Amino acid sequence: MRSLVSALLLILATASAGQAAVALRFAPADQTVPTGNNATLSVMVDEAIAIRTVELTVTYDPAILTSLEGDPGQLFLGSGCTLFPDFQDDTPGQWYGACVALGFNCWVTGPGELYRWTFNGTNPGTSPITAIQVRLYDPAANVIADVTLPPTTVRVGEGTASPPPPAPGLGLELAPNPFNPSCRITLSGGAGPARLEIFDLAGRCLAAPWQGELAASERSFTWEALDASGRPLPSGVYLFRLSDGTGAVCTRRGTLLK
Repeated sequence: MRSLVSALLLILATASAGQAAVALRFAPADQTVPTGNNATLSVMVDEAIAIRTVELTVTYDPAILTSLEGDPGQLFLGSGCTLFPDFQDDTPGQWYGACVALGFNCWVTGPGELYRWTFNGTNPGTSPITAIQVRLYDPAANVIADVTLPPTTVRVGEGTASPPPPAPGLGLELAPNPFNPSCRITLSGGAGPARLEIFDLAGRCLAAPWQGELAASERSFTWEALDASGRPLPSGVYLFRLSDGTGAVCTRRGTLLK
C-alpha cells in the first residue's frame, strides 16, 4: 500500500512540476538587422497552455535600437476574442506590452505568438534584449507560476533606411497613476463618436464612464473609481480602453491604491 501511495505522489508531483514551469522564448533569437531598417521580435510560447493575459517589461539599448510599437501576437489576433492591447515605451531603453482577452469565456491556448515588438536598428552595435518582468494569467485571471523568458540579442549592421514617423491617433492619459481614490482622465483624437470602457484583468467590463463626440480639443473629466452600479472598486490594476467608430483604439493601464 505504501509503495502504491508513494508512486501516486510521485506521479502527482511530476505532473505539478510539468504544469508549473512555462518557458517562453524570443524569436528570432540573436537576429541581425541592417542599420536603419525596421524589424520585429516576437515572444513565443511552445506549450499547450490556456492564457488570458500576457504582461511583459523588456529592456534594450536605446543607443542602438528605437522602439516603434508593440502589438498582440497571432495567438491573440486569431482567437476571435475581443482584445485589450497595451504598449508603453515612455522610458528610454524599456517597453511594457500587454494583451488581455476580454470576456468570461474567452482566452487563447498555445503554442504560438503571444506578443510582437517592432523596432528600428538606428545605430550599429549589439543590443541585449532582457525581460525584467514577464507574467501570464490563466482564464480565471490567476498568475501562472514560474514563467521564464531567456534574454536574446539584436545586432545592427549597415543600411540606409530611416524609421517612419509615428502615426497620429486617439489619446488617453491618466493622472495621477497610481491614484486614490480618483484620477483625471484626458481624452483626445479626431472628431467622431467614441467610448471609454474600464476592464479588470479577468476581461470583465466594469464601467463605461464616458461616451460622446471627440473633437479636435482635449476632453477631461474626473473618474471616482466607481463601477457601472456606482459601487467603489477595490485596489487593483484596471485597463482603460478608448475606441471610436473608425476602429481606432487607445489603451492604458491604471492602478488604484487604497
